[in-house]
Amino acid sequence: MASETKAAKSRRKSSTETKTVAAKPAKKTASKDAAPAKPAVKPKAGKAAPAKTAQPVAAKPATPRKRKSTSQAITADIRLRHIEVAAYYIAEKSGFSRAPADCWMAAESEVDSLLLAGKL
Repeated sequence: MASETKAAKSRRKSSTETKTVAAKPAKKTASKDAAPAKPAVKPKAGKAAPAKTAQPVAAKPATPRKRKSTSQAITADIRLRHIEVAAYYIAEKSGFSRAPADCWMAAESEVDSLLLAGKL
């Protein structure tokens, strides 16, 4: 078996051994007989081609998005519901140890300030 080929030797290798792969030479795209590459644009005789310079595109200034107008009038019933919910959360935060009237008054002032600020 002294005259084994490389292919036969590589077939005998066990699956645990790593195989080394030789790098393939790059293929030549142009042959010696091929004509030289032509320029893409031919300048006209007597006129010089204008030089094109890349100018940066001006970015548009960022405009803030307009908030949706909440022109819906808050009715007394809606205001009362907001106060009820706020009073409950204020009482819960204090562990229901505060007087209910105190929680109600705090909720009224909080809801009214939010309504004036336009956040509710």
